[in-house]
Amino acid sequence: MLAAPDGRLRLQASSSEQVRLVELCELDGAAGPCLTAYRSGETMAQDDLTVADPRWTAFATRARQDGLRSVHAIPMRLREHTIGVLNLFAVGVGPLPHADQELGRALADMATISLRNSSSAP
Repeated sequence: MLAAPDGRLRLQASSSEQVRLVELCELDGAAGPCLTAYRSGETMAQDDLTVADPRWTAFATRARQDGLRSVHAIPMRLREHTIGVLNLFAVGVGPLPHADQELGRALADMATISLRNSSSAP
């Protein structure tokens, strides 16, 4: 998800229709780990979507209905500005392994750099 000029997140790409629908539900409900990561600039994770998090119950319910069991939302930061969020979903319960967390952070950083460079190109 990327921030539009008005600062609101917009869905830009999804790995599947299932994930696209969950992310649209998150945007429609204005609550979920992606939005929290965007607002705070901090990575958000919910390792088990069957355990209710009062901050985003509608998101978790929808994700579970679509077979997703955990989520890791990584902010795309350019210095002090958050320009979007990379969301990693899993069908299994449990934390994202440390190596995968580092890979996700690297992917978010590379996407941020690429977007920054493409927006400043003539």
